[in-house]
Amino acid sequence: MMSTLSPRQTQSITRESQVGFSLVELMVAITVGLFLTAGLLQIYLGSKQSYRVTDAISRLQENGRFALEYLARDIRQAGFKSLCVNEIDKSNLLDETSSSYTADRFDLRRAVMGWNGTKGDDPDVGNGQMASYEAGTDVIMFKHAAELSGLTVSGTTSDTSETISLAGPNGLNNAILVIADDANDCYVCCDVFQNRAADTASNLSRAASGTPGNKDPAATNLSHSYGTDMEIRLLRSRMYFIATGANGLPALWERRFDEGAPSPPDEQELVGGVFDMQITYLVSGGNYVDASAVSNWNDVLAVKLNLLLGSNENNLVEQPMSLPFILNDGTAFTATDRRIYQTFNTTVGLRNRLP
Repeated sequence: MMSTLSPRQTQSITRESQVGFSLVELMVAITVGLFLTAGLLQIYLGSKQSYRVTDAISRLQENGRFALEYLARDIRQAGFKSLCVNEIDKSNLLDETSSSYTADRFDLRRAVMGWNGTKGDDPDVGNGQMASYEAGTDVIMFKHAAELSGLTVSGTTSDTSETISLAGPNGLNNAILVIADDANDCYVCCDVFQNRAADTASNLSRAASGTPGNKDPAATNLSHSYGTDMEIRLLRSRMYFIATGANGLPALWERRFDEGAPSPPDEQELVGGVFDMQITYLVSGGNYVDASAVSNWNDVLAVKLNLLLGSNENNLVEQPMSLPFILNDGTAFTATDRRIYQTFNTTVGLRNRLP
């Protein structure tokens, strides 16, 4: 027997089958969800950009402080000659006829030397990293003998001796050395030469080989006979310049002549992201001037360093930055990209020349 549903029962079933969201409600929910997702995405992107900016600024400040301190250390000590006071030219036993010898590199009397907006006239300016030198940036060079070698002599040394006996291995093959004492009423009390003894040798040798090498010891004596109190110092001769770094951006580079003039040049990248270096010099009785206006480098009393550093990452600011950093052409710096840039500067006196 077939049963039939009453109208009331049919209406109840129809109502139950219509329970759920309408199309309009779904569209509203989706729209609200999209707004929420967009908001969360905006917060995420903003946080990520804020982190990138903060990280870039932190790295800039760290690199800037390190660069200034590293340079200032050499500036302060520039010109320290120990007992090399009288007639220093007679103390120089290096081979001045060598093509790798220049007074800028090895003459202690030239404590500081600079070049304004050019890489200078060093014989190796076209080699090594100087080949990618950043045009318009300054170059500076320092020399001093402030660092002791830590070596101890094992006896006296005659002025005719080619070697100096030590208490142990020297570990300083090819190093440019400054030896000094005030024994035997010396007037010229120091000598500068390149050590040609092997690292393992318990002596120092001023043999004629090397770059630049030494004058013939058979024809050139030491300035005087040395006692057992001889001090042995390291000649520090460094050139600083801006050239392309490992990441393709400009960087601060150091070229070292502490061990002569090897080929390829002895150089290392110190700080990446250094886009410019502008330097002025305080001259005795005058003002701060650039390198091209220094007529006598022995009159330089202080050095003012101005560095321009930029972030490794681009697209960190909305518009290219402009800073009151004066370029070599006399104009203020304006970026051509959206990196973060910051300037760092300091003034350092040459301790050995200040009154």
